[in-house]
Amino acid sequence: MRVYLAEISSPRSKLLGALCENMPPSKALWQAVATVALPSFIFWSIAAIVLRETFDSDAPLQYLILFALPLPLIYPIYRRYRKGAQFGGVARSPRYHRTVGVLYRLIAAAYSGPPFWFHRELGDLLVPLAMAQCWVGLAANQFHRAIKAGTPSPSRRPPPASALMTRSYGLCAALAPI
Repeated sequence: MRVYLAEISSPRSKLLGALCENMPPSKALWQAVATVALPSFIFWSIAAIVLRETFDSDAPLQYLILFALPLPLIYPIYRRYRKGAQFGGVARSPRYHRTVGVLYRLIAAAYSGPPFWFHRELGDLLVPLAMAQCWVGLAANQFHRAIKAGTPSPSRRPPPASALMTRSYGLCAALAPI
């Protein structure tokens, strides 16, 4: 179930809902272009200015290619702007979160193992171990989500069997979709 910004009743959410409703195609396109192309252009322009001492004849073409790499992201961002803002995502099962957590943990092991076998100095260990620590943090987050997804919230728990037979609960309520 997706909840749209316009369906939430707080004043701030109403303001955001008005800003994030389905956009007209031209506005959505320009917003997507500004979201992707502008930061890329600014970043690579600053990089070209900082690295101008090493500027050779092939450098403008290289910077143009690096600028163009994120441009395919315009299309999915355009589609998201056209649909409107949505809260919530796909509800994942605890098994999914555990599997992704194990995968992240294996990636962390892959980052942390080889530096110990092939390092020459202490500085050679810093970057791979920092990356491994990031992957361990991502794995811990996935395991936390698995625990959270495995525990039903009070509103999602089914009523006790004795409540199904009581007159106040009623047969229609028991058969109604959740």
